[in-house]
Amino acid sequence: KTPAREEIKKWMIPANPKYFDISGCLNKYQTVYWRQYYNFQTGDIIYIYVSSPESAVRYKCIVEGHDLPFTSDSEFELEFFVNHSDYENSKKHNRWMKLRLLSSINSDELSMVHLLENGMNKAPQGCLNLSHSSFSKLLKYIESIF
Repeated sequence: KTPAREEIKKWMIPANPKYFDISGCLNKYQTVYWRQYYNFQTGDIIYIYVSSPESAVRYKCIVEGHDLPFTSDSEFELEFFVNHSDYENSKKHNRWMKLRLLSSINSDELSMVHLLENGMNKAPQGCLNLSHSSFSKLLKYIESIF
């Protein structure tokens, strides 16, 4: 039996449109399989920061499944990979999470300029645990826009 979690964690992950069209995928399917490198748990909230040229938080998702093996269920995503060999290479990664879109926003208020004014240090290169106290101002700001 798995012990109950103390809290739902909130995270920010970057998505690079030079490799994967996250906007196209979420707009069409409202779901995406994402390679998992951190200990995300089902029920966690993930904010997706779309890097240059957008450089803004655009999506709020919920983790519907974590620590999943690769599955052919994700084949619908192939059309959103800029280079199809990146999809083939991603199959080798055997730890995935399934994200479901909760809401999307196209607001200048969540652009890098405003994120920097509200507690972010630099563009995210990897995952940020927004539940950590050092990001409380940033999380509060993001949630106020969503």
